Amino acid sequence: TDDAFIAARSFSVAPKVGGYITDVPVTDNQHVNAGDLLAKVDDRDYKIAVDQAKAQVAVAEANITNINAQIDSQQEQIKQAQAQVDQAEAQLLFAQQQEARAKDLVDKGAGTVQNEQQQHSNLQSAEANDARVKAALTAAQLGIKTLNAQLESARAQLQHTQAQLDQANLNLQYTR
Repeated sequence: TDDAFIAARSFSVAPKVGGYITDVPVTDNQHVNAGDLLAKVDDRDYKIAVDQAKAQVAVAEANITNINAQIDSQQEQIKQAQAQVDQAEAQLLFAQQQEARAKDLVDKGAGTVQNEQQQHSNLQSAEANDARVKAALTAAQLGIKTLNAQLESARAQLQHTQAQLDQANLNLQYTR
């Protein structure tokens, strides 16, 4: 008749990811429930993206491990520089005492001017060495700050690559 009606419910469906459809496990006009698989998108590109993201995460983790090893090495260099500072300070103290003794002997007429000059030269050398090793200690300590900044950057990079991995895994799930 001209007045006939057919009841139908239809919905538009769109994938969240692009790609070629490899399988449609439903038939025309089939009743489906929420969560039923309607189509499969070719997931090879998405699996590759997951593998790439996993590799980037591994690189970021290795970078963090490397920087931590550099920090450990730098800590040992600081200990070594501190030991050199201690040694230089002991040498400086001895040179100061030697110079004072030589000066006292010259003032009393029991020492030579040449010996006093030698002790004064030794003192200046010890002062210069003390300044040099203190500067080396400061440089080693500043190296830790640089490495800590690199470590924070590497941790941020790891978070970024982990987020990319999470997105790649999510996109892979969207292929179904």
